Amino acid sequence: MALNNTQEEADAKIKAAKDAANRGGAAAAAPTGAPAEDPRITAMRAAREADWQTGLKRGQELFPAESLGRLGTNSDIQRVMEARRQQAGGISPQEQNLMRAQMMGQIGSANQGALRQLRGVQGASGIQGAAAGAQAADVLRSGQQAMLGAERDIQMQNLLQKRAGINELEQSATGLGKFDIGQANKEKMGGIYAGLGEQMLGVSERTGLQSADIAKQQAQVSSGGGKK
Repeated sequence: MALNNTQEEADAKIKAAKDAANRGGAAAAAPTGAPAEDPRITAMRAAREADWQTGLKRGQELFPAESLGRLGTNSDIQRVMEARRQQAGGISPQEQNLMRAQMMGQIGSANQGALRQLRGVQGASGIQGAAAGAQAADVLRSGQQAMLGAERDIQMQNLLQKRAGINELEQSATGLGKFDIGQANKEKMGGIYAGLGEQMLGVSERTGLQSADIAKQQAQVSSGGGKK
């Protein structure tokens, strides 16, 4: 951060602060009957305020809003968050239909194999009529129960995915929020530190000039050049 370190600039600040104090002398005067404030104090206060305002302005230039970046607006993060939101919605209807069709195909193939095997056993054993039909009905009933179980599995997977997705979405959103708030606070503190730094520098400059003036006066007195 570029700061004013020259004596000329420091003198200009002091002069501007004194001028402001002189112009506002009437406003700064104490109530009737109370001692007036020392104009040097008023000038120093005005100088500090001027330094503070200069530093804040510089801090805002160095740390404008969102200068440190935000994860919430990052395109890659947005894609990740969108994936989280989709996961929180569970298994899509299209995916459920694909899963359902695959399971039904597997169960249907198993039923056909079981019926062929049953017919072979029935033929070898001479089982016919109602008895054969009852046995075949048992195989079909087992297939229907398997399909119901498969449907329950699909719905359970859908529920588990929703729960996991919602949990991950909440964690991601909370983490993003904390990070972005932290970035905003860093930007704000950057501006405040710039203001404090400028103010401290101004005080240091004025103190140095005052010390130099005192040393010069003391030197003149010591050499006999001081006024009597």
